[in-house]
Amino acid sequence: MSLAASLRTMAVRGLVTAAQIGARTVLSVRGLGGRPMDRVELLLPPGYVANPAAGATVILIPMLGAQDGVVALGGDTEGGAVANLAAGEVGISGIGGQVIIRTTGVQILMPGETLRKLMTETAMAVYNSHTHPSNGAPPTQQMNAADLTTTFQAGGS
Repeated sequence: MSLAASLRTMAVRGLVTAAQIGARTVLSVRGLGGRPMDRVELLLPPGYVANPAAGATVILIPMLGAQDGVVALGGDTEGGAVANLAAGEVGISGIGGQVIIRTTGVQILMPGETLRKLMTETAMAVYNSHTHPSNGAPPTQQMNAADLTTTFQAGGS
């Protein structure tokens, strides 16, 4: 392979066809020229775990220039970017919603189910299923959404 050809294949885009999470996330991808590759390790920053959807784009890097030993970086899905980020803000987007670290604080967006609804239902379920130690009986009056606050505030010291 010529030097020019080697340089062109140092890092290429690939498309995820399948992903499996174990000790590490391992992908099946289609690389340069549609070449199928299995057991491609997805490298992410420490503490991050991702399960890229089929069709997600990754960057493929051959280890020591060998096309048989490839690792992947990224896992971007078209249309999955967090919109309207200001300078210095960070967004994390997944199938279940978005977490945005804004200059004014953290914003959590959950499609189809709000954080308020999730917290309200959880609080009601915990309260309504508890029992009293003195007699083992559940509460005589069940909690409902009207019994809960509609305002959530961040705690702090």
